[in-house]
Amino acid sequence: MDLRKKRLLNDTLILTIGSFSSKFLTLLLIPLYSFYFSASEFGEYDIYITFASMLYIFFSFQSVEAGFRFIQDVSEDRDKKKVITNSFAIAIIGIIIYSITLIIFDFYFNFIYTTIFFFYVSTSIISNLFLHTMRGLGYTKQFAIIGIYSTLITIIINIIFIIVLKYGAIALLITPIVVNIAIIFLTLLHWNFFVYISKNNLDLDEIKVQLRYSIPLIPNALSLWLFSSIGRFVLIIFYSTSTVGLFAFAMKFPMLLATVSSIFFMAWQLAATKNYQANKNDKFEEEIFDVYSGLMIGSLFIILPIIKITYIYLIGDDFKDSWLYVPFFFMGILFKSFAQFFEISFMAAKRTSEVFMGTFIAALLYLILSLLLVSKFYIFGVGIAFVISEIIHFIFIKKRSNKIKYTSINKNKLILRIIFLILWTILFYIFEFNYQFLFLILGILMFLYINFNVFILVLKSLNKIIKNKLKKGV
Repeated sequence: MDLRKKRLLNDTLILTIGSFSSKFLTLLLIPLYSFYFSASEFGEYDIYITFASMLYIFFSFQSVEAGFRFIQDVSEDRDKKKVITNSFAIAIIGIIIYSITLIIFDFYFNFIYTTIFFFYVSTSIISNLFLHTMRGLGYTKQFAIIGIYSTLITIIINIIFIIVLKYGAIALLITPIVVNIAIIFLTLLHWNFFVYISKNNLDLDEIKVQLRYSIPLIPNALSLWLFSSIGRFVLIIFYSTSTVGLFAFAMKFPMLLATVSSIFFMAWQLAATKNYQANKNDKFEEEIFDVYSGLMIGSLFIILPIIKITYIYLIGDDFKDSWLYVPFFFMGILFKSFAQFFEISFMAAKRTSEVFMGTFIAALLYLILSLLLVSKFYIFGVGIAFVISEIIHFIFIKKRSNKIKYTSINKNKLILRIIFLILWTILFYIFEFNYQFLFLILGILMFLYINFNVFILVLKSLNKIIKNKLKKGV
């Protein structure tokens, strides 16, 4: 196997161990939310969480992304310290500006969650900067360990706040703050961030360079929140908070796929950057995309019947009907992930303005189509708008990325896989709930068929590992 592929696989596995547990936890907590919160209550607080998350992305100025990318270009400790010091400075400036903005907003509107919003955004900025700087410096295993710890803390805090103390939906806002504070302390226990911080390394020109890279990434980072927010706000114009609650709940499962996919992108960003720096003109990206798209499409053949089974046994009555909308959001996330795969090429080349353009076009199209379709097709209208806008997004980004480096994709194979997935989705609606276990078995077989070459490669690798272990044992 190519050394680059081995490194990518190794990084992905390590990051998966640390991050997948927390992403999978999101899925496990969905039934808990459905039994303890009403659709209206969940919808109301979901809007607060969405808004707070958007504020984090905006006021962080994406200093996390800038720091991670610029670290890849330096090897000397003094240069790393310069990059990290100025990334930290950008983060602190963002927190100061955010604090002033929040105080002014509270003065005029007497916002009851001012303190919670301050700590939510500020702790998110610092914890993410600490974590991803650690990852950028190569401390991938420590990054994974902290991810596991944060998962356990999240479980405990949710149980205490929701079940024991009965805080209600406000626990959704408080829990991330506690977890972020824990991450900050855990990071400092494993690695001393402040060794890399020195006022002597502050450089206005370096800050400007990092901001030129990071600011165009803000709309892209906001895109998932932006798309879910557009859907929420369009629905609340035409309907009620209960409808927003159904939409938010239906989005939970597809968002899980997006966040799990983000684990791969953390590893892929590093691999794509190194490949760009080496200026290699081979089929590396083409082969990786073929495997990635196959795994993403194949996973939906398994996930859809699992979703229906979950709704039968684990979801509260207020949210039972939301399963109808889930496939549309999965399809939108699928094409969004394809676009993100090629957006990383722009990030590697430090041409982030192209990423901004693609996100802007997709968001504008999504807003227009949502407004046109939602009154007639209810939540389905938002789902249809999401799918169409992300297909256009993927096509736009793929064509533009060819200007940096031409990457061929097997269009016929990709289209055929998507056609199979559309047919599978139709069957998802046709089959009754009691056929879903059979449907799940067929889905697993489809996954193996689509990813047959990957499956064989994994079996060969496992066989090789076992043989080596046996030889050492002898």
